[in-house]
Amino acid sequence: MANDTSTDINTLTYLQAAYTQEYQAVLEAITSQLAATESIAKSREFLEHLPELYGKKTFAANGVLLYDTTIDKSEKVAVYVGAGYFVEKGIDEAKAFLDTLAKENDETLKRLYEEKQLIEKELTKIGYQIAKLQKG
Repeated sequence: MANDTSTDINTLTYLQAAYTQEYQAVLEAITSQLAATESIAKSREFLEHLPELYGKKTFAANGVLLYDTTIDKSEKVAVYVGAGYFVEKGIDEAKAFLDTLAKENDETLKRLYEEKQLIEKELTKIGYQIAKLQKG
């Protein structure tokens, strides 16, 4: 009987480690999605205020360099679409694209938070079962 208990504890400990690893991966994914949410919101806000910036001096980034520039009136912007690619879009089209990205990102975050809760429940159950077996 003691051997069965030992086997059960070992199995549960293995499951606990696997769920903990999955939990860490979900937390990292949530952190990444939250950063994306912030980036999308900042880009959307920038587009909203772009007309106010026409003709004003600012700094622009190029790799690790910043340089002085003046923002010219533009009807198009380059939007990052992933995998290192940018696509030229009109201002309204870029806003709509960012709105779609924000919605998709929110749905992904919702799914990740649900997955996180499920893993937390499983880890709680496993911890309880291990403690129960250890008490005998």
